[in-house]
Amino acid sequence: MDEFFNSKEFKEKLARYEEARQQGLSVFLDSDDMADIAEYYHLHGKLNDALEVISTAMEMFPGATQPLAFRARAAILMGGTAEEAMSYANMIENKNDLDYYYIIAEIMIADNRTDDAEDYLEQMENQVDDEDLEDYYLDVATLFADYDTFNLAQAWLDKCEDDQE
Repeated sequence: MDEFFNSKEFKEKLARYEEARQQGLSVFLDSDDMADIAEYYHLHGKLNDALEVISTAMEMFPGATQPLAFRARAAILMGGTAEEAMSYANMIENKNDLDYYYIIAEIMIADNRTDDAEDYLEQMENQVDDEDLEDYYLDVATLFADYDTFNLAQAWLDKCEDDQE
């Protein structure tokens, strides 16, 4: 992720956003770009700035996956309830987006329902396009590893055919 945040493209978008914000102007960025900026702020310990970006993104792009997934994740990290996090996740329009699957599972894991998350992700595996399966396996493995559930992370890694990633 550091590589992405150090890219020229991201730095230009961040600079445009920050300049507009300082001048009290609006700047058009898509919902994914705004979620990237929020993630950048979060990683740099600026949670209030991250939440401000996400709040704006949620207003501009109601139902967009990335801002709502970020907000649901923030609710988890800030000690909110699974119900609060799920209320944001339920606002996501595209229920077939892989990131929707991941945030639903993450909410379950954070709510100490790891077995339910595993069952859910196995069910959703059938909905994933074949060309996206390798990424799905890696993302699910990373999700379980993020929550120190290494046995499940390994089980999902074992599904991968591409062992280079």
